[in-house]
Amino acid sequence: MLPKLKTLLERFKLLPKWKQALIIITSGSVLTYLILILSGGATIISTPLLKTGSEDNGIRIVPNPLNGVLYTKTQASVWQSRLPLAVMIENLSEVRPQSGLGRADLVYEALTEGGITRFMAIYLAEETDEIGPVRSARTHFLDWVKELNALYAHIGGSPEALDRIAVEDFRTLPEELPYYSRKGSSNLSREHTAFSSTRGLWEMAKNRDFNGPPNLRSWRFKNEESEASTRPASANIKLSFTALDDYNVRWDYNPEDNSYIRFSGSPYAEDTDRVTNEPISTKNVVIQYTLHQELNDDKDRINITTTGNGEARIFLDGKAASARWEKASPSARTIYYDSNNNEIEFNRGKIWVEIIPTNAAVEYTE
Repeated sequence: MLPKLKTLLERFKLLPKWKQALIIITSGSVLTYLILILSGGATIISTPLLKTGSEDNGIRIVPNPLNGVLYTKTQASVWQSRLPLAVMIENLSEVRPQSGLGRADLVYEALTEGGITRFMAIYLAEETDEIGPVRSARTHFLDWVKELNALYAHIGGSPEALDRIAVEDFRTLPEELPYYSRKGSSNLSREHTAFSSTRGLWEMAKNRDFNGPPNLRSWRFKNEESEASTRPASANIKLSFTALDDYNVRWDYNPEDNSYIRFSGSPYAEDTDRVTNEPISTKNVVIQYTLHQELNDDKDRINITTTGNGEARIFLDGKAASARWEKASPSARTIYYDSNNNEIEFNRGKIWVEIIPTNAAVEYTE
């Protein structure tokens, strides 16, 4: 083999695998591919950058600003014309499994009242035919809506939340036919029976002239996940929001696809999406410690501090890392930093943010 070609191949070997694959795909040269295979310099791997098919040459180069997942230009053109959709989803133990959680790009879980948590599921690139049960607004969720410049789907809310919505510039999507429907149940009151869909809510937004494109400060994302050989065989995270066992959470690490599977309740039961019957999973788990204060009202509601800074723990690649969070104002993006003051780089994929009291119990085993 010619010396110059050998030199080029050696340089090629030093490139990250995703760049190697990208060069091979974009070069369109079968000869180049064969030479690289024969030299041992190329390994074709499955990454978010690659997709079988001719669409945009199969190259995913446009990142979802919510979770970093890469899409082709054609795929991205669908979601680049709309706003992120934030939907309040109930977590009362009697309504599980919920609909649509597994399709959210990003999910926040936080306490609302009486020791019960609630989800705010954020959608942009993925869609689901059913979301719910849809529930009411709370003030702390509004600050995360603001930082994402998102649409906000909810039904009713606490007096404090409704006051803010009335005077601030929130693009809300309240219950309205035909965009919502009621699915009755003999053992549940009406407040637990409201459902919608991503298609319906985005159509409602369009009719209200709530148009895209997305406008938010994106987090940072790695181009490659950890090598399989470096991943632990098992790991799990356990957290308790309050003394109510029904709202305990456990995330079990799966080294095969480098993800975390969600369990909740007492005893723990695997959480699934009612629409797909698939387990709820994520590539990244963020635990954010915040100040919780009781409002001392008739509903045992609480106020959660969302601005300022505090401690956090980041879980990805089967590893745990101490971190801190900062949010300068209600509209500023919450940013996470490692112990060296560098911004955290997440894996490209779904992200779950668990907002817990500063004294909440968290256990991690590997």
